[in-house]
Amino acid sequence: MDTNRTKATEISVNGRKYRICGDSSPKDILRYAKYVNDKIGELKAQGPVGNAGDFMTLTAINIAEDLFRIKQDRDEALDVILAKNRELEDFSRSAASGEETAELFRLEDTGDDLAVFDAELERVRAEADKLREENRFLNKYIEDLKEEIRSLNDMHLQMQLFIPEEETDE
Repeated sequence: MDTNRTKATEISVNGRKYRICGDSSPKDILRYAKYVNDKIGELKAQGPVGNAGDFMTLTAINIAEDLFRIKQDRDEALDVILAKNRELEDFSRSAASGEETAELFRLEDTGDDLAVFDAELERVRAEADKLREENRFLNKYIEDLKEEIRSLNDMHLQMQLFIPEEETDE
C-alpha cells in the first residue's frame, strides 16, 4: 500500500488552507502549492481579474501554458538529440567501414605527409567526442524536462481534485 496517499499535507493557496492527500510526497505537494502561489502572485501583479473562480481559471491556464511550453521544448530537444544520434551513427558507420580512413589515406597518397593524416584524425576524434558530450547533455536535458512535466501534471491533478466546494459552479 502506498503510504503517501494516506498522509495529508496542509498547504495554503491564495490565502486559503487545504489538506491534500495524494500520490505525491508532502515535499512535492508543498512545491506545487508554492508554484501555484507564485503564478497567482504574477496575476495579481497585473491587476484585478474578477471573482475567485475567474482568478483560479486564469492561474490554471497560465500553468497549462507553462506545461505546454515545456512539452514543446522537450520535443524540440528530442528532435535535436535524434539528429545528433543519427549524425553520430553515420560517423560511427563510416569509421567502421573505413570510409574516413580511406579518405585520409587518399590524402597521404597525394603527397600529403603523416602530419596531415594525424591532424585530420584528431579533428575527427574531437568531433566524435563533442557529439557524444552533446548527446549526454541533451539526454540529461530531456530527463529534466520529463521530470518537470511530471511535476506539472501532478500539480494539475492536485488542482483539479482539490478545488473547494464553495468555488464550484454547481
